[in-house]
Amino acid sequence: MTAGIIAILFFTLLSLTFLTLSQQRIRDYGLIEGSIIGFLYFMAIPIGISMLAGPLRDPHFRAPAYDALTDINTTSNIFIGWFSLICTHFVTCKMAGARSHISTSFSDPRRDISILLLVTAAMTLFVFFLSGKQHGGHWMELKGAAFRANTSFILVANFANALRAMLFGGIIYAYHRGTIHQRQAIIIGLTYAIFDLIVSFNRITLSYFAIMACLIYWRRMPLIALVGTIAAPVITYLSNFWGTFRAIVLQNGLSTSNVLNAAKISSLATNAQEETTSRTLNAFFESSNIQVLHYIIDNYPANFSILYGETFVVRTIGILIPSTIWANKPTSFGVRLGEQIMDIRGLALNSTLFGEAYANFYFLWVPALMLYLVIISALFRYIARINPMAGPMSIFVGFALWRFDPSFGAICIVTALIFLFALRLTHVRSGN
Repeated sequence: MTAGIIAILFFTLLSLTFLTLSQQRIRDYGLIEGSIIGFLYFMAIPIGISMLAGPLRDPHFRAPAYDALTDINTTSNIFIGWFSLICTHFVTCKMAGARSHISTSFSDPRRDISILLLVTAAMTLFVFFLSGKQHGGHWMELKGAAFRANTSFILVANFANALRAMLFGGIIYAYHRGTIHQRQAIIIGLTYAIFDLIVSFNRITLSYFAIMACLIYWRRMPLIALVGTIAAPVITYLSNFWGTFRAIVLQNGLSTSNVLNAAKISSLATNAQEETTSRTLNAFFESSNIQVLHYIIDNYPANFSILYGETFVVRTIGILIPSTIWANKPTSFGVRLGEQIMDIRGLALNSTLFGEAYANFYFLWVPALMLYLVIISALFRYIARINPMAGPMSIFVGFALWRFDPSFGAICIVTALIFLFALRLTHVRSGN
């Protein structure tokens, strides 16, 4: 009986979500719509599949498995959070008014996207070489050492991470302005995604590309879904292979022999691993993050104190103050979870957009999260007065918030403001 009610609620909310998104033109999407798409990608799809195939269970985690049909407390919080995202959409639409009336006098999409590509690629390369990944060592230790030794590395790494996401919004903007065609947009996005995968070893860029492609080919979504389903085994294999390959290469350093050896070991390890539904969903949608969220809802405040905004508010406001200057800066919530769940110091675990809000505000987590999203969305609309490219860029900020902590939103605001204001100055000086 309970399982049937949960299933009905799930498909009711899913239908309401698609109806909500379809009522608005894609060119007018912003941060809230991006966060709803992020929910569909990182939570709704894996939860829906797990209702049919069994609980989400990552054997590497010490956290308990999550069964959407029996873990009522977690599921009810997820559904409440889901509905709050839809409500936030209508709140921000009412506040936004007619976004299409924003001035485009200081915008040259083709020029702007070219500069955005160059700046993002340059920052990504800078972070790669400054971190010392090419020489080998554990990536967490390398990153931590670089952060402690160089304040500029912290700033550039944060800006690069923000631009990596917002770049794909810039491509969508250029497409909707008619300066590039569909095929050009796909080629540009895929080329950068592959480049970033090679340089940063980060798979999230491929997720950005996938969402960008879906938004561009929105009318062909059934075909895209069919192709994705058929290609699922190959994508799952490559994703799992890449995770092992990345770990080995980064540990031993970049050289021809190390890369070939890592490829051989990774292939053998991936072939030997048993395929499960949870493993497949984790490869596609990082579904293990839902398991972490389940852990939080089970343990806060029963076993850990409520944070009262320490990581959600204080850390977000002070995100641009490096820890080299602010000695007592709050540790990120993901790192705390890594120690709590896995007992590994320095390991950061993601708990979706809902997890940190819940741990910080408990029964007030929904209004606190809605307020946060409304503020970030409003700030992006303000920045769109400088350059309307900020609107589509914010789609991917909303999407990426499911993978990063709330401070990422503040970093993106500052990054977009600096970058787009600099673009406007170049337009003014060039006489455009």
